Amino acid sequence: RRCALHIASAEGNLMAVRLLIEEGHADSEFKDRWGNTPLIEARRAGSAKVVQYLEALHNLSEANAARDRERWRQQFTADALSACLEGDLDRLSQLSAVTPMTCLSTAMMLAAAKGNEDVLEFVLSSSGGEVIENVGSAAILEAARMGHLRSVEILMKAGAIAKLDPGRKPLVYRQILFTMAEAARKSDLMVLRCFVRSGIPADAAIVEGGFAAIHVAAVHGSLDVIRVMVEECDVSPSLPLLSGSKDTPVQLARDALKGKPHSEISRASMLMVIEYLDWASGNSKGPRADGAPFSVDLARIQYGVLDFHDANDSEMKLRTKAEMGG
Repeated sequence: RRCALHIASAEGNLMAVRLLIEEGHADSEFKDRWGNTPLIEARRAGSAKVVQYLEALHNLSEANAARDRERWRQQFTADALSACLEGDLDRLSQLSAVTPMTCLSTAMMLAAAKGNEDVLEFVLSSSGGEVIENVGSAAILEAARMGHLRSVEILMKAGAIAKLDPGRKPLVYRQILFTMAEAARKSDLMVLRCFVRSGIPADAAIVEGGFAAIHVAAVHGSLDVIRVMVEECDVSPSLPLLSGSKDTPVQLARDALKGKPHSEISRASMLMVIEYLDWASGNSKGPRADGAPFSVDLARIQYGVLDFHDANDSEMKLRTKAEMGG
């Protein structure tokens, strides 16, 4: 039941709208099958001139105007959030030019979760500090959980920082720790980097028993994770379990090697983990023929450069628990 006036309004064609109404006597309040009037279509299209013309023409009663505004608000919210989800910055800009966004918190969460960086920056520029204060922590954790490093950095620059409060939001707290533990087990370096950059201490306990990421990685033979923790996050290679036990990563790796059968590949990985941790902890002269003590530069020569490493990224420096005041 869409008529020519609906289409002209949706296209923002003021000349056609005026012709249809003034010459063709089209009903400016005619509703299509979804209840949308030409005015609603013009608002959705972001055509200010058509909107102004139709609003002046309608001279709606207050009751009709209120219903029309509410219908538009609902449609606008749905369209704006859809644009955030799809990363359609042009559409979002077009909508916002007609009506200011009122769903900024949800929009920020969607853009962060999807890693839609341009949309995220647009939403942040349209919002005040209150939105960051209210949902910044949740948004940055969601971006980190999905591995969107650039989105994490955008939110950090806007003032967001991850806050894990087991008392206030225990379910979210458990989900984040579970995701970090899975990332450590599976060597998902991007997700781990995102969480640490978002403000979660690199040496925080993420598994029952006081296991930090470096301990989980040691048990599972994930050398790359251990290297990220040591070389990028300044986590001590001799960090004992945070439960009070004196077990260190290298001891956990040795126990894991003894405790279950390994394929040749996994055994070789575990031996390399033990070799690295012994060297980094100062327990051995390390794998180099010259017996040089451990350093990050020598580790990169010996084992290769870790992907996504940015040695000059001082503004986004990964923070350990000690640097964050405990």
